[in-house]
Amino acid sequence: MISISAKSKDFEIIAREFGATEKQIKAATKRAVSRTTRWAAKQAPRRVAKVVSVAAKVIKNRVRFRVLLDRDGYGRVWVGLKPISLSRLNPRKTARGITAGPAKVPGGFLAKGQVFKRVGDARLPIAAQKLDIAEEGGAAVEALGDELGARCLSEFERELRWQTRPK
Repeated sequence: MISISAKSKDFEIIAREFGATEKQIKAATKRAVSRTTRWAAKQAPRRVAKVVSVAAKVIKNRVRFRVLLDRDGYGRVWVGLKPISLSRLNPRKTARGITAGPAKVPGGFLAKGQVFKRVGDARLPIAAQKLDIAEEGGAAVEALGDELGARCLSEFERELRWQTRPK
């Protein structure tokens, strides 16, 4: 999960430079946090998908974001990094097994839309196959989280410039 908050000395410094009123600062803060949160919610699936080598639409279903605009305003972006079922990655039968996205399952087979592999030598038991994205996806989300402070500051400055423009 990525959290975005507008509590920083940098915000106060920028507000003093523009000579903004309290009302203008509050409005600019809310808009900056909201815009940054929405931007992060769009960027998270793109970046995770690129690192994991799957289609972004598969990851997009796992992203939730929420902007809470109370007194200070903060935003949250949650990215689900549980393993992805290989059936979501357009599995294809090959001579050696199944290929689905970046995953290759030698000895795998398709049954009822799922990718399975036998656990032992016998016919049963079988196990549904999944692609683990936690490690690479977590690193991509962390890298995105590191960029958000600067992004939020630039959005805040842009919004304050708009709020304090001569009308």
